[in-house]
Amino acid sequence: MGRLSQWSRRFAAKFPKAGLSAQTPYTAAELEQAIETAGSAEPFAPLNPDYAEQGLTGAEVRQRQAAGRVNQQPRLKSRSYGQIIFQAVFSYFNLLNFMLAAVLLIVVIPNPRLIFNMAFFLVAVWNTLVKIFQECRSKHVLDQLSLLSQPEVNVLRDGVLNRIAPEELLQDDLVYLKGGNQPAADGVVIRSQACEVDESLLTGESQSVSKAAGDSVFAGTIIQAGYMYARMTQIGQTTVASRITARAAKERRKPSELIDSLDKLVKGISKIILPLGVLLFLKHYFLVEHLTLTEGISSTVADLVSMIPEGLILLSSVTFVVSTLKLVRQKTLLQNMSAIESLARVDTLCLDKTGTITTGKLVFQELKPLIPPGSPIKQPPLSYESVLRQFALYFPPANSTQQALNQTFLTPDRPASESAAGRWPVKNVIAFSSARKWSALSFTQQGNWYLGAPDILLQAATDVAGTSLQAELERCNRQGLRSLLLACQIATPADSAPEPESSEAADRLPAGSLLPCALLLLADELRADSRKTLAYYREQGVTIKILSGDNAQAAAAVARRAGITDSDRYIDVSQLPEGTDWSELAGQYTIFGRVSPFQKEKLLQSLHSLGHKVAMVGDGSNDVLALREADCGVAMASGSDAARLSADIILLDNNIQSLVPAVYEGRSVINNVKRLSTLFLVRTTYAIIMAFLMLLSPLVYPLYPIQASLISGATVGIPSFFLALKPNYDRVSAGFLDTVLPDALPVGLTVVVSWSAIQIAGGCWGWSYTFCSTLSFLALSLVGLLTLYRVSRPLDTFRIILDLLCSVYLGVAAWLLPDFFMLSPLQPAQWLEIVLPLLLFTLLIYGLFSLIARQLRRLGHRWFKWRGRSKPQPRA
Repeated sequence: MGRLSQWSRRFAAKFPKAGLSAQTPYTAAELEQAIETAGSAEPFAPLNPDYAEQGLTGAEVRQRQAAGRVNQQPRLKSRSYGQIIFQAVFSYFNLLNFMLAAVLLIVVIPNPRLIFNMAFFLVAVWNTLVKIFQECRSKHVLDQLSLLSQPEVNVLRDGVLNRIAPEELLQDDLVYLKGGNQPAADGVVIRSQACEVDESLLTGESQSVSKAAGDSVFAGTIIQAGYMYARMTQIGQTTVASRITARAAKERRKPSELIDSLDKLVKGISKIILPLGVLLFLKHYFLVEHLTLTEGISSTVADLVSMIPEGLILLSSVTFVVSTLKLVRQKTLLQNMSAIESLARVDTLCLDKTGTITTGKLVFQELKPLIPPGSPIKQPPLSYESVLRQFALYFPPANSTQQALNQTFLTPDRPASESAAGRWPVKNVIAFSSARKWSALSFTQQGNWYLGAPDILLQAATDVAGTSLQAELERCNRQGLRSLLLACQIATPADSAPEPESSEAADRLPAGSLLPCALLLLADELRADSRKTLAYYREQGVTIKILSGDNAQAAAAVARRAGITDSDRYIDVSQLPEGTDWSELAGQYTIFGRVSPFQKEKLLQSLHSLGHKVAMVGDGSNDVLALREADCGVAMASGSDAARLSADIILLDNNIQSLVPAVYEGRSVINNVKRLSTLFLVRTTYAIIMAFLMLLSPLVYPLYPIQASLISGATVGIPSFFLALKPNYDRVSAGFLDTVLPDALPVGLTVVVSWSAIQIAGGCWGWSYTFCSTLSFLALSLVGLLTLYRVSRPLDTFRIILDLLCSVYLGVAAWLLPDFFMLSPLQPAQWLEIVLPLLLFTLLIYGLFSLIARQLRRLGHRWFKWRGRSKPQPRA
């Protein structure tokens, strides 16, 4: 209750009216009061006198149903299939292609042979299908996880225990909760039996909390041991967990440099393409006398289609999907395709402790005897291991501490009969509870033994327990270890044996008669490969920070065991005053303890303000705000439903080691798309320059769409697909368009100069449009193959064979199907007198412009700063 009320005050003050219902308290005082008084909340209407035994009656159920007191949760819903399809179909890219295809249909309908000129529209269709497939697939998997995480609720009505869906739960329902159950709403405990609750998904606190009659229980927590009957007082939007998820319900668009750059390019082109297209057509049809209507429309559409980097958009979609499918096989689910790009660019990784770095379980570390050899104190004639084994045999694994004890001192898969035979005869057994914080066994022959919290048992210890034991306990606390004290009773009066649990004396210890024998040290269990994963990120220059709701010292100890550097730089955030400079804290500390959900969000906002790209890994409702705020949110599949819906990436195997392949795939996508973008943007560059030249001169666009499609397929589409699948795990550099366009511009200028020379020569010697288009086809083919060779470097056997096959494919297709591609047949004399000089001229221009571009880069011309902008440096 203290932890919840602590961050609730700040939550309400910072985020009033966060999208909740009118009955939700908004002010700081109201929110604090709602949490503090949840255990004494008044029922909706007077309850029947037998409520504690039979729950709501049928009449009371109907009364609440009629009043709408139903547990309708404001869930974070994923997009519907209709929304996914709508957003994929109606994009800037698709609208541009649809518009151009509609215009081209004007000439295709009377001339069916021109239907192949619409091949460019297939790229838009395929790109849309790829995006729909991936996002629908992710939605399906996520919905299945949500269904698995919504078990039915056991509710007592009219004295009968019924199983109902969480949405059918009513205010004041009496709910039965046992180990493994999750409350579907907030409530107050009516009665309980040795009930332990794990609130880590809500508060981040790793230690379980004991619940007795009158205590509050909250949605999003997990019953660890025992059972309880609780009256549901706060349902639907009024629960604490709903207040958190309501803050995260507002969609936050995550930046993606790659996709944002492509969108910016397409939107920029869309602003000029319509007026430019109209002007080009009017110029072609009315001012260029030798062009027909069909040729005018085809020429205009061919130029406009060339402006749109449709192949680049398709390439990025395909590479994202291929990487996504690879990651699914490694138990990693992407909710949006750009998530791996964001993950590959992060320079700061923030992690929750409980459930992320640790499994939430405890593991045995050491059994430390407290009576040294040769001590004058008489040592019990039993091995401590044998005594602890008896505690494991007599008590079931009801909580994480007992689970660790049983796993350490019991033989796995041992038959129950054999385990029972190994028990020593006992007079009394007292089970552990959080209220007394110890358990005890009174054996008929081996004496009385106690196991529990050291600070409690030492209150009944003999005088031999001195300052050395206290120092040892303090050292264990600093190391983040949990300690249990094993003690025996050295003075055994006839009435001093532990009483049965039902006795009022069960909570009393035999004062002054306990001898501390050994310390049992336990530690939080680290997730498999967590050290290896964090070491990888450290080697990659990524800063790691822990944001935990747990004790700062304990979180620092776990971080130290996980290999996180600067783990001694920790701070208890709950002690900070209002008005604290979060930016300074974010840069100064590594471990943040006692962090509330909104404080996690504030820390990520501060890291963003310092210029960092941040990833957040969490699993609970207390991580939802941070997952939404992060550039890349990562959730565990075993975490809360709200956490999974808020995340961009879900680790289906709950192992952060799965992030490493995701980083590699993200790097491959970014590096390959950036390297291959030159192939695609060359066409955009020369198409835009040609469009403006055509408006200001008699020049026309010299290619038919089908010719442009053949060249694009042979020099761009086919090779880029194979090259994009080659792994490239180099670190990602900043910038995209500002690094790619300077490489594409010299090549685009080469095409423009070559085409202009062809049309000028054609005007002088009276060449036909088809002949000029054939020469332009050859010039563009040469430039495309040269660019492909450049982009393929460094060459290896695979890339050399790929480049040769693409060259052969282009030549053979043009030679075997000249009519299909609207190419004019060339005579041997024309090859020697026209084509060869043209290709040499094009080669010369290509080399000249490339040389100029290299010199300008060396001079540091701002347009050709191809290394990109430097990353902002975080403040110390």
